[in-house]
Amino acid sequence: MTPDQGPRPTALGRFLSFVLVAGLIGLGLWMVRDRLPLEQLGLGGLVAPSTDDGGGDAAAPGDDAADDEGSAGTVEVLAEMPRLDAAAPYEPKDGVVEIEISEYAGYAGLIAANGGLAPNENSLFTKNGGFKVKLTVSEEESWSKLNRGGIAASTTTVDVLAVYGRQFQVVVPAQIGFSRGADGIDVLTGIKRINQLTGKVVATA
Repeated sequence: MTPDQGPRPTALGRFLSFVLVAGLIGLGLWMVRDRLPLEQLGLGGLVAPSTDDGGGDAAAPGDDAADDEGSAGTVEVLAEMPRLDAAAPYEPKDGVVEIEISEYAGYAGLIAANGGLAPNENSLFTKNGGFKVKLTVSEEESWSKLNRGGIAASTTTVDVLAVYGRQFQVVVPAQIGFSRGADGIDVLTGIKRINQLTGKVVATA
């Protein structure tokens, strides 16, 4: 007796499987049509270029409208790192040093030492260093501005330095934290609230 090889797909089953796989491939190509160089892959005829839903004539090759980076629905995929502006020294204006920070609680110490965001006479930098500091809260990736001397300093995570590599002509004067956004405090089971740490000794790295 020959061993039972189990059920086999019928011709209809094989056909439906082929149609399903082909449909998934076609759907995938349609979804990434604006990101992949389909013409270079020899698949340009399989996927029609996207058109404006508002109607009207399609933009011809070389048309300025076709090159507009702000087109709706277009996702730009970078093949290489953006080039930073050429390096230049920073020159303070009116004795005020401009520093950019982001919305992160770890930078509260800078704000407290400066007595706020604006440059002022009561700042520890003014009293101890003889210069004023202007802190600007920004989530913009202004690395070219920093590199060309548009601002004196910026606070960020160390991975930015690795990403831009040798393009950066900057100095890292201090590393003020090791957080990656997952801070915590280990306590005894009897500690249920942060206020219960009052008067206690907390060890930290």
